[in-house]
Amino acid sequence: MIYVYTENITNRLQYIVETLGHISGIHFNLVKNIDKFNDFNGAKINYTSKIIDNCLHINPVSLLFEKEILKQDIKVEKVDFPIFFKTNGDYPFDIFAASFYIISRYEEYLPHKKDEHGRYLASNSIAYQHDFLKIPIINIWINDLLKRFPKLSIPKKEFKFIPTFDVDVAYYAFYTKGIIRGSLSLAKNVLSLNAKELKLQLNILKKKVDDPYDTYEKIFEFNKKYNLNPIFFTHMGTYGKFDKNISCKSKRFKELIQNISMHANIGIHPSYLSNKNIALLKKELNRLQELTNKTITKSRQHYLILSMPSTYRNLIKLGISEDYSMGYSDEVGFRAGTCSPFQFYNLENEKKTSLIVYPFAYMDGTINEYHKYNFKEAEEIIIKLINEVKKVNGTFISIWHNSSFNETNQWKGWDDFYDKTLNYVN
Repeated sequence: MIYVYTENITNRLQYIVETLGHISGIHFNLVKNIDKFNDFNGAKINYTSKIIDNCLHINPVSLLFEKEILKQDIKVEKVDFPIFFKTNGDYPFDIFAASFYIISRYEEYLPHKKDEHGRYLASNSIAYQHDFLKIPIINIWINDLLKRFPKLSIPKKEFKFIPTFDVDVAYYAFYTKGIIRGSLSLAKNVLSLNAKELKLQLNILKKKVDDPYDTYEKIFEFNKKYNLNPIFFTHMGTYGKFDKNISCKSKRFKELIQNISMHANIGIHPSYLSNKNIALLKKELNRLQELTNKTITKSRQHYLILSMPSTYRNLIKLGISEDYSMGYSDEVGFRAGTCSPFQFYNLENEKKTSLIVYPFAYMDGTINEYHKYNFKEAEEIIIKLINEVKKVNGTFISIWHNSSFNETNQWKGWDDFYDKTLNYVN
């Protein structure tokens, strides 16, 4: 246990010491009584501007004692690692305020540039701008802080790996899409003289080749081989510009989802439009629960669309307790600065919520489609990410899609690549 002396216990301060406690396994006890603090014969932190003997002094900045969302003066410096909110205490910076700023996604509440889907860009973040996005900086900070207390007994934490899969489009074949969509798909390839796609569709229809998106048994084999416990997030929305899954009413689709739910954990993959429509989100969630006969508590946003705090507020209202969307589509790394699960703090109403956020490290499309890395480049990047998480005994989460194992076009050979990364993780 570490006693932390403060003159003002705020929701922000209470939240971040509890969060750092969960990450590290060490309990931080906030105290306002100076006599109780002085009498404690153990690890102590003085989190005030005053000078107190026999304890570590962290001189606080104002962030955790404010109630507004204000533009902060961020100046990143490097000691053994990047820091900001530098102060003149025994410890070089306000670790509590800096950790809160990143993990609460404070910067995402401030005015910022968005992409065409309304998403917060990685390039907006201080982690990207100062080149520490690819390290779990908060885990590194807390481990460094604990080194200041050599007599403290620190619980041993273990590295964990959670493979996750998004089912955006369950099957490739035109006939699985329904009569109208299937016919249009076939006609489109005929009219555009797209012989390659037309030949593939007809060969699938004639059962000469397997549906390239029907990769589920392959994924199950990977999980069995390495004794993994995966999570599948399935799209249950209706067809739209950015929602291309086959009909949820399809018999084949229903059988698929029921089969997946018997082999793995399953969660909702809310449609593109549902991010701004809680009624639509509820409808999709109900579909999945009725189909699987399970209470669904896990979610990941389609297109990784996160709007702070409305996306999480809606998920909480509908009983979702775990979200796996915390990461970027355009960059790999740790959007919230950590590779450990944490409770979401809603800055809008200044309260810790019940939602547990599971940050992911990379997505398949980021390395292959956004950056177009070759196998060697992708391997180097992913191994570095895995090593960073292993150093702090965190949780490594990856995102892949069933369609990425299709062994055609730009995804040819990526199933072997995935197998190789699993071997390294283990």
